[in-house]
Amino acid sequence: MPETILGTIQKTYHSSPGFSAGVLTADDGRTVRFAGKFCANDGDVVALVGHWKHDAKYGRQFVVESLSYELPETSEGLVNYLAKHPAFTGIGESTARRIVIYAASAANLDGIIRQDVDELHRALRVPRATLESLREAWIANSSENEVRAYLSGFGLTAHQVETLLEKFGNSIVGVLRSDPYQLIQHVRGYGFKKVDKIARAMGTPKDHPGRIEAGLQYVVTEEIGNGHTWIGGADILDKANELLLLDTLDSREMIRRAGERLLQAGMLIADGSAVATAALLEAERFIQQTFAAHAVEAHPAQRVTDGRLNHCQQIAYANALTQRISVISGGAGTGKAQPLDAKILTPSGWRRMGEIKSGDRVIGANGRACRVAAVYPQGRRQVYRVIMTDGASTECCDEHLWLTRSQNDRDRARAERVLPLHEIRAALCSPNGKRQHWIPMVTPVEFAGGELPLDAYVLGLLLGDGCFRVPRGCAFSNGDPTVVAALAAGLPHGCRLRRSASRPIDYRIYGNGQGDGNALLVALRELGLEGKGAADKFVPEPYLLSRSAHRLSLLQGLLDADGSTDGHSVEYTTTSLRLANDVVFLARSLGGTAACAERQTYYTHGGERRAGKPSYRIHLCLPGYIWPFRHPRKACSYVPHTKYQPRRAIQAVQPVGVKEVQCIVVDAPDHLYVTDDFIVTHNTYTVAAVARACRAQDLSVAVCAPTGKAAKRIEETLRAEGVDLEAKTIHRLLKYDGTRFNRDSLSEPIAADPENDADGGEPGYDVVIVDEVSMVDVPLMAELLRRIDFGRTRLILVGDHNQLPPVGPGNVLRDIIAHRLVPLVVLDEIVRQAGVLKANSSAILTGVVAPTAVSDPAWTVVDAFQDALPIQAYLRDLVLKKLPQRLGVDPIRDVQIITPTHLGALGTKAINQMMQHLLHGDPGRKFAVGDKVIQTSNDYDLGIMNGTIGRVLEHEPGAEGGYWIDFDGVGTRQIKGDAVHDVQLAYALTAHKAQGSEFPCAVVLCHRSHFFADRNWLYTAVTRAAKYCVLIGDQWGLRNAARKNQVIHRRTFLDRWARAPTDGVRNGQELVHA
Repeated sequence: MPETILGTIQKTYHSSPGFSAGVLTADDGRTVRFAGKFCANDGDVVALVGHWKHDAKYGRQFVVESLSYELPETSEGLVNYLAKHPAFTGIGESTARRIVIYAASAANLDGIIRQDVDELHRALRVPRATLESLREAWIANSSENEVRAYLSGFGLTAHQVETLLEKFGNSIVGVLRSDPYQLIQHVRGYGFKKVDKIARAMGTPKDHPGRIEAGLQYVVTEEIGNGHTWIGGADILDKANELLLLDTLDSREMIRRAGERLLQAGMLIADGSAVATAALLEAERFIQQTFAAHAVEAHPAQRVTDGRLNHCQQIAYANALTQRISVISGGAGTGKAQPLDAKILTPSGWRRMGEIKSGDRVIGANGRACRVAAVYPQGRRQVYRVIMTDGASTECCDEHLWLTRSQNDRDRARAERVLPLHEIRAALCSPNGKRQHWIPMVTPVEFAGGELPLDAYVLGLLLGDGCFRVPRGCAFSNGDPTVVAALAAGLPHGCRLRRSASRPIDYRIYGNGQGDGNALLVALRELGLEGKGAADKFVPEPYLLSRSAHRLSLLQGLLDADGSTDGHSVEYTTTSLRLANDVVFLARSLGGTAACAERQTYYTHGGERRAGKPSYRIHLCLPGYIWPFRHPRKACSYVPHTKYQPRRAIQAVQPVGVKEVQCIVVDAPDHLYVTDDFIVTHNTYTVAAVARACRAQDLSVAVCAPTGKAAKRIEETLRAEGVDLEAKTIHRLLKYDGTRFNRDSLSEPIAADPENDADGGEPGYDVVIVDEVSMVDVPLMAELLRRIDFGRTRLILVGDHNQLPPVGPGNVLRDIIAHRLVPLVVLDEIVRQAGVLKANSSAILTGVVAPTAVSDPAWTVVDAFQDALPIQAYLRDLVLKKLPQRLGVDPIRDVQIITPTHLGALGTKAINQMMQHLLHGDPGRKFAVGDKVIQTSNDYDLGIMNGTIGRVLEHEPGAEGGYWIDFDGVGTRQIKGDAVHDVQLAYALTAHKAQGSEFPCAVVLCHRSHFFADRNWLYTAVTRAAKYCVLIGDQWGLRNAARKNQVIHRRTFLDRWARAPTDGVRNGQELVHA
């Protein structure tokens, strides 16, 4: 049976929020030794509840199980408690005050509420149901009513009271009396300013040691929140003095002594005059030591190459495959584009580049269909015509990539290289005049094909030596019995040849009857050839786009009829320009080359020499495995190419003017696709090349990024480049459960769980690739590095150092680049964009905001607004009307508003509310169906990462309801309860939230009221645009942001140590001599 002892605490031997021990003088005069899990203070009047126990060391003592305090009675505390506690429904501040005044004291109030609510009802006219509810809730909370009323007297909200009681129970009173600033350490969400308000209301003096120490720690925490990892000793004294307002002449000395106490206790740590938290300094020290130990330049890396990459990409590629740690920074590759009127070969024939969409299928260099993984419109750019040695040509921009190989490369058995057109233009020929840039040929193309009404070889013979103008029939002229026999054998069922009596080489083809009874005539009519003369013949489209075997049969028929060979070379002659072009198409579609030459023919009539119809001679060169003839005599004369296969070289490059251009990314292992005249062209991505090389070496590769959106983007990009790797967030890779990182090593495998069939374990990784590393802060980088055994695993860091630094402390990527802490390559192009968008985005890095591109909608600047409110009105019309009408974009799915701040007329909160109201009216709840939303923290249970955008599909009312939201790349999830707090409207985002994502159209707000916006913020914001960017603000605001390059002022230990190396950390006994 628990015993209760009333008395006053005389002395404490130990006192903390978790445990206290001391001596109490009981009201009956006894001296009681006590110990328990509560916070005790000398002089507290308490009632201890517990039992006696004999301790081997301390003897007989009272073990405290619970306690209560004699608390001062304040009417204001009682009023606040009754009015604000959610259990007391129907009691507002006015009713609560009337009840407290009527009761006159806490003791009377307890008795009245428990025993006689009728009295309150008669005297105050408070509804009986409300009073009955009050009595039930009061009795249910009776053990803590006094404490709740006491805490409410200091202005704490009901939620704050419940949080403190949940953490400390009734001992919260002792905690607050001893040192209220202890709450900062023990209760999440209680910072210095919140606790200081409580403490000051309790009468805690300004110069309380706990307050000064908490103020110093708050200053350091604020610096960390601003991205710094340390603060100078003199600065921390000045900021703490300004914060604490101690009202004493020796305030700085008091603060300095408090700082020394924190240093001695290890709560803060000093490196020279730099002050930081121990955890942050140790994390950054570990990063520095890891880089120094493993980031050693390995010169043999330069011998590791991939000829498909340009020079800078080659170095990045070599570093990644040979260094233990390497960095690829800047844009993620090189831009490439062709004009919208360029022809792209698809399984169903030619289509214009401007018609190609993501998900379409095009023909790759292997002749097979591959998927278009992404399409990147790149604005208007200077375009060049690239002419090949066989007369084939296509158009592209100066940065377009080509897979080429020189004769010297061939002689020395060197691999192909990927070069942009501007490098090719600069060196078309070698010094001795030889062509330098030979490109690969397409292998025989496999079109979708279909049923053909006539044998392909027979059609070839007829196109060569047939006549389609014979009334109700068809004629054929050829004196070679082998050809005639082949034609007769291949004619449709029921058709036959009949030789002319007057001309033995002429034949008529008859059916079983006339007209529709002649199957050949029906087929010719269906194909559009009936009645065509020699100069009008052509190959019908179904045959041009048939399977490669059918196209070869057709070509063999044409060449057996009218073709010739002198051994290696093959020629075909026709008077039909259309047929000549079709023969060129057939040869090129089978992997060969074909050059067509026109010559004028002449004839003599009546002794007069006259000009005839032009003749077209096609010279064909076919691969060695393609046999162009069936005719025995011609086949025996032909010697196929074995050593010198068909090939093309770039012969000339001519400017053609400025055109709208577009880039496509194809899902093919070699990144090649077929354009005009069956020319094979290229696309590439450096990180994909590295990942592909690692996979080719049978290495296990992990790909990760700081956010779910960034992880999804790199996974899609790699897949588009033919590399199928799952990308995870760093937290998920390290198995973070919301409290700790549960994977101890990325280099060692995780065994499968025998009790869980779904858990197949995970491999140990040979290579870890981290994308968007500019977003990784110091603590997360340290956690990642701690889990890599660099004796086995390589680390490749990828990111754009010109973007915003991480939200958390540090500036790891910029520090690496500024001081070359590891082998690195900075790529200076942007994959996402090119043309006007790319050029103007890059110009921001030089401090320039380019004006509106008059002829290109990709870049628009509206900078005439002086006040913020008119921008809201303009934004409404722009997003909901003008952009959809002019650009064809969806205002919710495709348009993203980006602004520097959450607050103010142009902050995310105001704009999101405005957009929600315009689209859905007043939903009467947090979200409307159709709202665009974003997850603001990682939810590992639901599998939704911070930064994932979604659309609200359904609202389900009730306690167990919530919202059904379709999250990008995740699927539909039910969000309810506290999880709703982690989802916010996403019509407008800050650049930090948008970082790692891209959107078809970005609307960027930058006004003079955003005085803190800087160059890196503006660059990050505009580079979120994939197609179109609209900048809105005023001239001063935009110009000021572009010129302010303040991110380099982040104070980090990596930068400090690189500038002035030290022998180690000195945890000094004094904060600073200031």
